[in-house]
Amino acid sequence: SQHDQYYKWYQYYVRSVERSKQAKEKNERERRQKITRKWQLDHDTKRKALKNGVADKIQRDRIRLEMQLRERENEAERRLEKIKKDRFEYLNRRRKYRAEALQRSNDVRIKRALSEGAGRQRELQERLQYR
Repeated sequence: SQHDQYYKWYQYYVRSVERSKQAKEKNERERRQKITRKWQLDHDTKRKALKNGVADKIQRDRIRLEMQLRERENEAERRLEKIKKDRFEYLNRRRKYRAEALQRSNDVRIKRALSEGAGRQRELQERLQYR
């Protein structure tokens, strides 16, 4: 009869709705579990990475600071070397100039002495002539 037909159809409908609801819930549950698992994994790896990363960062910072320090020391060393070199060159130049000046003054003195000597000689000769 028609009533039985309807009843059968209704049961089928209810069963299919139930089934689809269960499937939806199962999917949702699986999705949540997957998300939770993924989050857990991420969190653990992040925590590990953070723990390691902090150590790495400290190490990196130490290395960077050591390099900066070494560079500063090298710079200071270079500056000192330059100062030493400049000072050495300056003193050498002064020594050279002083030697040159001495040489010149000696040359002048010798020339003057010679010319004075020549003058005196001339004077003596003239005196001898006019006697």
